[in-house]
Amino acid sequence: MCLFKGFTFRISQVEKISRIKVRARKRENQYIMEILMDEFIASNQQAGYRSLTMILRRNHGLIVNHKRVRRLMRKLGIASIIRWKCKSCTISSEQEAAENIL
Repeated sequence: MCLFKGFTFRISQVEKISRIKVRARKRENQYIMEILMDEFIASNQQAGYRSLTMILRRNHGLIVNHKRVRRLMRKLGIASIIRWKCKSCTISSEQEAAENIL
């Protein structure tokens, strides 16, 4: 509900969107969230919103905006595990330094 100058309106009335369209969008989001959860678990919780967007396009034929996928992932409470780059460390053995002949 939206309160505007003492009147109450539904958001769909303010934005001039039919209620059928709003309900259809909710059902579509629910369907996408089920697929997202399955694919996220299948990827060992490593897939982020970008890779999940590509999976939806390739495997399921759904063209979904990456921002929508990210919003639905936040709604589900899932986030990818960040894999850090392995940093190389110094060699523990002594290294011979060349003489400075300059």
